[in-house]
Amino acid sequence: MLADGKWSAPENQSVQFDGDVSIVMDLGAVIDLREVSAAVFERRGSKGFVTGSMRVRVSDDRQQWTLIKKARVLDVNHEFSHFRAVAMALEALGDRSTAPVLAELLAKEGVAGHSISMGPDIPVVPKYANTEGDKERTKTLRELALARALYRLGDFNGIGERILKAYANDPRGAYAAHAGMVLDGKREQE
Repeated sequence: MLADGKWSAPENQSVQFDGDVSIVMDLGAVIDLREVSAAVFERRGSKGFVTGSMRVRVSDDRQQWTLIKKARVLDVNHEFSHFRAVAMALEALGDRSTAPVLAELLAKEGVAGHSISMGPDIPVVPKYANTEGDKERTKTLRELALARALYRLGDFNGIGERILKAYANDPRGAYAAHAGMVLDGKREQE
């Protein structure tokens, strides 16, 4: 609709997306903008749609966008260090608008759900002294790193807090202590 500063007719110059969409506007250089406008439409009826929300993000250095792009491709097949790097970098930048990205990561299959509940029987990790112990630690540390960053960025739908509370009651003392410190707002030497 906007090309070279001229508005065109939406009837023949618009695009419909059937789902969530991200639109990147790369101006090629850092430019001061007075405002950014978007024309969004809704249609009533059985095949209708409504714009639920719209966010505008800016980046002078493109680093934050690069981090978000990297975060969105991560899955359980990636090394723990990739998750940790993304979580720590987003946390350090402190932009609360990135919390949903961390929540998306935690929602991916196999990323969350590794805390252990206290009970009469604590689950046994077979061959824990071998590679299985390393895998269990990796899954747990990955989840904790993401949950901590999410929580410190203001959380998203209570996901970070819920995960941290589960770990605060975990029989594995180091994980419980870390989760408790984060929930109490304390920062340890990292």
